[in-house]
Amino acid sequence: MEILSVEPLTRAEVPKSHHRSAVSRIRDVHHRMAQLYAAGLKPRAIAEITGRSVVSVREWRRSPASEELVAQYREGIEGEITEVLGEQVKIITRARSIAWSQILDQLVEAEESGEPLPIRSLLAIAGDTSDRTGLGRQATQVNINVGIGAELEKRMRRAGSLMDRRAVVDVTPKLVRRG
Repeated sequence: MEILSVEPLTRAEVPKSHHRSAVSRIRDVHHRMAQLYAAGLKPRAIAEITGRSVVSVREWRRSPASEELVAQYREGIEGEITEVLGEQVKIITRARSIAWSQILDQLVEAEESGEPLPIRSLLAIAGDTSDRTGLGRQATQVNINVGIGAELEKRMRRAGSLMDRRAVVDVTPKLVRRG
């Protein structure tokens, strides 16, 4: 009876693989493509930037490794965008508050002094204020094609002239008796 023994392998005994792992094949260009996809660029633009063909960019995008890489970059971009937008909203809100505060100060000052403000200014203030509360003017645009009747008549005349031409040409075969 044979006894089975297990011994550690030496480095020379380990078979060499010709396949590299997916992680080892990710290069700088792949990171760049992932960043560009995460930023919302289309394959054609990414191909131009990276010097790759559109087909290779699209093929790379279909790989599972690219999905994960793009998702990681997209998370980072969303965080940056949220920060930037948050700052912009704060600035805009503050500017709006300052502007309305000064408008109110000037209106109160004009009312207390009895000096009338120009009607154009008052209308602009009233319109903007109403617009912000949903009570602003509503415009409806109607686009009517008034030339449709003329076009219809033109086509009817053309159809009639075609019918007249057909009536002039005798297309019925003549039957001739032989015999």
